[in-house]
This record gives sequence, C-alpha cells and structure tokens, in this order.
Amino acid sequence: MTADALKGEDARCLAAGMDGFVPKPVSIDALARTLARWMPDLVATTLPGGEPVGALFDPEALRNLFGDDPTRLAGLVENFADSAARDIAALRAALDAKQFVASAHRLRGAARMAGAQLMAEQVMSAEAAANAGDLAGAHLMANGMERLLAETLRAMRSVG
Repeated sequence: MTADALKGEDARCLAAGMDGFVPKPVSIDALARTLARWMPDLVATTLPGGEPVGALFDPEALRNLFGDDPTRLAGLVENFADSAARDIAALRAALDAKQFVASAHRLRGAARMAGAQLMAEQVMSAEAAANAGDLAGAHLMANGMERLLAETLRAMRSVG
C-alpha cells in the first residue's frame, strides 16, 4: 500500500517483487479485492442478504452492455469462459514478454467487459510485470488463474 500513485509506480513495484499494488486512499472494496487475489477463500461471494459481492463479478457490467435477456447473457458468459480459458493457457505457454502481454491484454479486456473484476485486476498486475521485463514474475502472478476463472464463472452463473 502506498501514497505514491504516480504513473508507472505499479509496474516498478511489481518488477521489484511486490505481490500487489494498492494506492492510497484505499477503499474497503479495493483492499478486499487485492487481498482476495492471494487469499480467495476469504472473499465471500454473497452478502448475508444473498446479494452478490462485486469482487468476483459485477452482473451489471454485462446487463448494461447487452440487456437483461437471460439466454443471451448465459451465452456471453460461456463465450467468456471459452476465450478466458484459451487466454490463460496462452499466458502459461508464453515464452517471451511480448506473447504474455498480448494474451494478458486480451484477457484483461474481456474480463472487464464481462464484469470479472478480480480477474481483470489480477491480469493487469501480471501484464504490468511482463511490461516491466519480469516475465518470471508475470508467470508467477498468472498461477492460480484457472482457479480464479472457475470461481468467477461460478459467481457469474449463480446470478442468472
């Protein structure tokens, strides 16, 4: 956590070996999302009243772009699942930073569009490390991405 939020500071911190980057002022939601990257079992996917928590999935992201048709939304979730799985496989197989960044950029954009907030943030951190020349660190950050995708898809499919 830092008060230094200058452009590029996140990449420098990640390249130096830090696991994450949270600029101040920190909201509880941002802190929870960041901690959830490293301790996913601590993040509840629902509030006591049964409402979804936005850390894994913001259902309004897809609805705002594509409407409320459940069949169409379910198809979009499945398209996201397929493309995200391919991009994660490409991340893991990337032999250089350029390949890694291309796959990460595509996955980050898809995750943001689909409302998969935590995944987008995790990929953004890995992408920043690769852009800073730390391919090994980027690969480390990509570890567990399949599990995060599975948890995100579970949250997406439960909202309906």
